[in-house]
Amino acid sequence: MTKTVIVTGAASGIGLACTKILLEDGCRILAFDPNEEKMRAELPSVSEIRFFCGDVSKSEDCSLAVEKAVTSFGELSDLIHWGAAHSSKRWNELDAVEFNRIMEINVTGSFLISQAVAGHLIENNGGSIVLTTSTSVLFGVTGG
Repeated sequence: MTKTVIVTGAASGIGLACTKILLEDGCRILAFDPNEEKMRAELPSVSEIRFFCGDVSKSEDCSLAVEKAVTSFGELSDLIHWGAAHSSKRWNELDAVEFNRIMEINVTGSFLISQAVAGHLIENNGGSIVLTTSTSVLFGVTGG
């Protein structure tokens, strides 16, 4: 059975690599990332992929991504959530605005995309939701 997967963070890093592997394995992909231009440059333009430019921290974008996957492919079976952000500012340079932006994407975004996909999966015989992160969260990162 062919799987239809939403992959967040599909424009770069592990999300991009995951998307490429899933395409090679015969999956249909809704590639979800705020950088549509980079997704289109990095990923093949094949019938098994659709691009969705959006923000996982926005409930409407998450719902629209699910709708586009189902409309495009007739079903949705899985979510692999790689979409995340980090700040390269040091703790004493970080302000509340930047901190909240990171939290909205990484925490609220994980909840919202999972909620949107789970709602569909519950009504349509289940599926899988995989939430992931980079190991950089264990060690932190710094700029420059």
